[in-house]
Amino acid sequence: MAVRILPVSPKDIERIKEVDCSQKVKAVYRAQSTSNGLGLVLKRLAQNPPIEIPAWGKLGIRYRIERWRPQLEKGGLMMGAFDGERLVGFAVLGPTYKDGSAEMAALFIHADYRGSGIGASLMSEIESVSEARGVKVLYVHSKPTGASVEFLIRHGFQVIGLLDKTKVVHLPWDIVFLKDMGKASKKGR
Repeated sequence: MAVRILPVSPKDIERIKEVDCSQKVKAVYRAQSTSNGLGLVLKRLAQNPPIEIPAWGKLGIRYRIERWRPQLEKGGLMMGAFDGERLVGFAVLGPTYKDGSAEMAALFIHADYRGSGIGASLMSEIESVSEARGVKVLYVHSKPTGASVEFLIRHGFQVIGLLDKTKVVHLPWDIVFLKDMGKASKKGR
């Protein structure tokens, strides 16, 4: 059965629990200070053995719903990837701000469906919706897993912010990515 990409009603955000977001992380990216101390660079670090990230538990699901629901209520959008009636992936686009920016707040694919092109399909849909809404800049706060970083770079995102978490490990994000939608539409994505 072909996977279909469809809008998901904000009232159905609870369905994210259907998506197994566990993963084996084979590489991470870390910010490291440049030799002159005036900047940071990304370094890819292989993880052997891989880091095992478990599926979200009830608290993890609740945290994400509480974070994303307000974005949907303020004009954001959730797109789902469906295999039949089963949700196997989703993306959350936040509202468009006055400066023309919008956050892609989430993009997750069920562990059994990764590598099948669903992430690229969801990304394409989010970009199309963003363009239709007049979004000039799409940004993402990302964890530093190799799969996440490499996916975003393949899809035309650039690193615009890095946090060096070697000293302050509780900072919420590691990497901020940006995609200039004007440039993306000129290149045909």
